[in-house]
Amino acid sequence: MPRLQAWSQHHPQVPWLAVSGDDDARTPERVRKAGARGFVHKGAPPEAFAAAVAAVLEGRLAFDAAPAAAEAGAPRQWEARAADLGLTERQGEILALVLRGLPNKRIAQRLDIAESTVKEHVSAVLERLGARNRVEIITRMQHLRLSLPDAAR
Repeated sequence: MPRLQAWSQHHPQVPWLAVSGDDDARTPERVRKAGARGFVHKGAPPEAFAAAVAAVLEGRLAFDAAPAAAEAGAPRQWEARAADLGLTERQGEILALVLRGLPNKRIAQRLDIAESTVKEHVSAVLERLGARNRVEIITRMQHLRLSLPDAAR
C-alpha cells in the first residue's frame, strides 16, 4: 500500500479504483486510506465493476457502504444507475420493481403502462443482463443499490 499511497499523493487529481482478489474484508478500507476512490473484488460480476468505474468517474466513491457488514460476510453494496447497466431509464425502473418482487401486473399498474409492455421490458432487461429468469436477476443484482427515478421507489 505505500506505493499506492505515494502515487496518490503525487497525482491527487487522478481518481483510481483498486481491483483485487484479496478476500480480506479490510482491503477496501486499506486502499481507501491509500487514496483509492473505489474498490472492486476480482470475483465481482461485470455489472459491479461497471458500476464502480462509473461512480469513480463521476466523482463518487465506490466502496462498501458498511465495512463492518463486509467483515460479517454480508455482500458488498455498489451503487448503480440504469445506464451503468446498459439499460434505458424505463428498463431501470422496471428492474427496480422486479427486484422488489412485484409481478408484471403490479408493475404495469404502478407505472401506468400495459402489462404486455412490462413483459417486453422485463425480457429486454433479462437479455441485457444475461439472466434467464427473475430469480437469477434478483440473485445477481442483490449487491446493487440502484439509483432510479421516483416512479420505481
